[in-house]
Amino acid sequence: MTKTKIFVFGLDGSGKTSIIQTLLNLPISETLDPTYRLETHNLVHKSHEFILWDAPGQERLRVQWQKGFMGAKILVFVFDVSNSLRFLKARAVYRDWE
Repeated sequence: MTKTKIFVFGLDGSGKTSIIQTLLNLPISETLDPTYRLETHNLVHKSHEFILWDAPGQERLRVQWQKGFMGAKILVFVFDVSNSLRFLKARAVYRDWE
């Protein structure tokens, strides 16, 4: 079975965990707790296993992103485009990590 690491990161409250829960066909809670550490989830499709790394988005916890990037084949940066102020912040954070 082929394995692929996918690193999902972005600002806090952007919907990273909700996206992962949707991919895993899990119920989405209206009141999700913030993610405080890197969390992994496995998704198997046919002969492929995707290891989804859910990263915390709070500024003080973003130091964990470096570990999440290592070995990742796919990077998914999540942001909420409906909030223009947060979008500008997300763009700045993304550029810092480029």
